[in-house]
Amino acid sequence: MKRIVKISFSFLLMLAIAQMSFAQGNGNKGNKGTKNQANNAKLEKIMTDLQTDLSLSDEQKREMTAVFKEYQPKLQKIRKQKANKPEAKKKKRKRINKLRKNREEKINLILTDEQYEKFKIIRKEERYGELHYRQSNDSENTETNGGK
Repeated sequence: MKRIVKISFSFLLMLAIAQMSFAQGNGNKGNKGTKNQANNAKLEKIMTDLQTDLSLSDEQKREMTAVFKEYQPKLQKIRKQKANKPEAKKKKRKRINKLRKNREEKINLILTDEQYEKFKIIRKEERYGELHYRQSNDSENTETNGGK
């Protein structure tokens, strides 16, 4: 009798754990929609800023948005891939650079020469700002975490 109770209890416990795992899995799917909405909002802001800074026409803005939407998932997919060995990291970096080069070529076809030159300047400024921001955050985190 005790054995049947133990088996039944174990079965119910496993069933409860499986149900909780399933519920958590569905919750993650819901977050994907929110994340996509946030990415779309961020892209829209970037495009609006570029339209102002580069004096883009509505057609250029649409074309630029399409290019970014085409390449962003591809770049994210590569970035998420594990690359523990130096050869794998090098191969991953080459794939990212190739995608960026292709994206750059498409952008160059959309923009006028003057707009493209401004775009390159803006991009360099943003990269420096992002790099500077990361470095300052890293140093703050090192100080607050006791050098870890």
